Amino acid sequence: MTRRRSTKMDVAESGLGFMAAAHNFTRRCNSPTRSRVKPMTDENKLDRAVAKGVCAQDLLDNELLSEAFAGLEGSYTSAWRATAIDDVAAREKLFLAINIVGKVRDHLTAIVTNGKLAQAELKEIAQVAERRKRFGIL
Repeated sequence: MTRRRSTKMDVAESGLGFMAAAHNFTRRCNSPTRSRVKPMTDENKLDRAVAKGVCAQDLLDNELLSEAFAGLEGSYTSAWRATAIDDVAAREKLFLAINIVGKVRDHLTAIVTNGKLAQAELKEIAQVAERRKRFGIL
């Protein structure tokens, strides 16, 4: 099912003149409430960052995942040490694998930190809104 674009004729048939419809559109787009939508989007992004931070912290605290990271690092390290002296390619691959495990852990830690910063920013937004409300500035 395709959507049909409204035309001037459709607007005229709906009881609104074209100029009235254009005026309503302009008023909606330039209204003061329109400018307040952007901070709400920012608050939504901050809420998502907080939620991601909580999930990432749960993952870092998860015993099974911690054991998996430690097991992978341990097996990669032992395999790296056991490589033959002339097997440079295998050592390079194992070295990269060890570093990737660390990067995944670092990435999760960065998400946790971003979540904490987002939580602090949301708290600040709430405090500013409370001050404005208290002093009648809205």
